[in-house]
Amino acid sequence: MILEKDNCYELAHNLMIQVYEKLGQRGMAIRQFKRCEMVLEKELGMKPSSSTVEIFERLKSA
Repeated sequence: MILEKDNCYELAHNLMIQVYEKLGQRGMAIRQFKRCEMVLEKELGMKPSSSTVEIFERLKSA
């Protein structure tokens, strides 16, 4: 619900990525990261934080 109000709230994206990962839904976690990356770039002209990128890198290597 937070992302419905503020789709640039990176912490919410980060938490969703982690939840998907813990549920074994790697594909959904990766899609959530890509969505986060796109929204931050489009809306704010910035990249995800290093902690969010770290989670994504871990997903890619799993």
